[in-house]
Amino acid sequence: MTPEQQEIEQKKQEIVALEDQLADAEVRYAAYYIELKYFESLFLEHISPLYASLDRWNMRLQSTDIMLSKLRDIRDQVSPIPEDPFMLEIECAQQIRLRWQENHQLPQSAPKISTVTETQDLYRTLTRRFHPDLVVEDDARAQRTELMSKINEAYREQDIQALQAFIEHPNILPTEEEAEATLVRLIRRVAQLKSLLKESQQRHESITKSALGKLMAKAQTDLEEHGDPFLSIRGMLEERLENTKFLWLNQRVREAHLWTEVDR
Repeated sequence: MTPEQQEIEQKKQEIVALEDQLADAEVRYAAYYIELKYFESLFLEHISPLYASLDRWNMRLQSTDIMLSKLRDIRDQVSPIPEDPFMLEIECAQQIRLRWQENHQLPQSAPKISTVTETQDLYRTLTRRFHPDLVVEDDARAQRTELMSKINEAYREQDIQALQAFIEHPNILPTEEEAEATLVRLIRRVAQLKSLLKESQQRHESITKSALGKLMAKAQTDLEEHGDPFLSIRGMLEERLENTKFLWLNQRVREAHLWTEVDR
């Protein structure tokens, strides 16, 4: 075997190893994404009622703030005393009601995780067979990209029957010309795979450092240490809720005093 043939063989082996790493990275990202969506559904189920309650009390605070401002203007003779005092409350409520409606659309339900190991194994197998970045030829990449988008959708939905059906799909292989790559093409392929692997790793790092990713990490710590994944966030929200209620009560007291000053 000539030195060039030896280098070609080494590059081929390096490409196989890099392709395996890239496929594994894609599988890890997809698995983490599903885990994150499942955590989000649990978070919405257990914590969103507290957020909704806090939002309601914050809206009450804002409405009362508007009322206090209007009453101060009346007291300082900037505005006239209204003939219908109840219109003030209606006006204050209307100013924030639209915002409330916009902020409280029903969230979409996240997919439920079931038979995780089996779906992950299927997805890993399909990724190694059909990931578009594992070939260079444009036609094969295009076919794989279209098929892989369907595979990804089935995995996000945890549709194990759909994933099993893709197992029967014929392989999408490069042409003989690509298979008989020159050393230069192999070197370029190695560089391309390294770049793709780095991008995949950066994407995974980005999603783990997202707000939801950090929240899930904290929940996992709370689960391990206290047996309750939402202990910290629940305690924080309950404290904020009590503080908001206390502020609202103080506002109502100020509002009552202003009414006595305005309508004597």
